[in-house]
Amino acid sequence: MGKTFRQRVHDARAHVKLLSPVEAKRIIDGGDAMVIDVREAWEVAEHGTVPGARNITRGELDIKADLELPRRDPALQDRGQRILLTCGAGGKATLCAV
Repeated sequence: MGKTFRQRVHDARAHVKLLSPVEAKRIIDGGDAMVIDVREAWEVAEHGTVPGARNITRGELDIKADLELPRRDPALQDRGQRILLTCGAGGKATLCAV
């Protein structure tokens, strides 16, 4: 049997730098990062998101960040840009980060 969502998130956290809300706010306020909320649009509409965050779903992020696909997002093409990922509880964002 494959791993559960929780198990995959747990494993991924070993490879991801988690930020406290205070650390994330400092980075965002400094203008040093793009913030992407990876939840579905209905989740963002229902619960809100970080001010200034872009909503690119978990399912779309790989496509939008690809350098060669026609549906790429020009804002995601700079590989040196710092990106903060967010979601409701952190699981989806963690999986997107690895």
